[in-house]
Amino acid sequence: MIKRAYETALALQAGQITEEEDEAANDAAELASAQAQVVLTPLVLNAITHAFDALAASATRVSKNLDRHWRNARTAGNHNPCVFKARLIGDLAVNGTELPRVWAIGASK
Repeated sequence: MIKRAYETALALQAGQITEEEDEAANDAAELASAQAQVVLTPLVLNAITHAFDALAASATRVSKNLDRHWRNARTAGNHNPCVFKARLIGDLAVNGTELPRVWAIGASK
């Protein structure tokens, strides 16, 4: 989906497609990205938790730097709130409500 959005942007610049076709490709890429984040964030956090459990105290060694994976997943999940994306994805699936062009907490303009 992301590649398709990129290709349609190039096609739009070349005058080969309409703005509506480009927007549809971007909407599809945005939806695919949001769905992936909603599914993958908890899976990654769970996997990292299991890795820490299995490795015990050695997992916390600074030299291993394993905590960065947990921190990165957690930061991505908080920066782009999964709970809000899940609600918007569900609203699209159930009610046909279009996804916002800009992800935001609360009202966006």
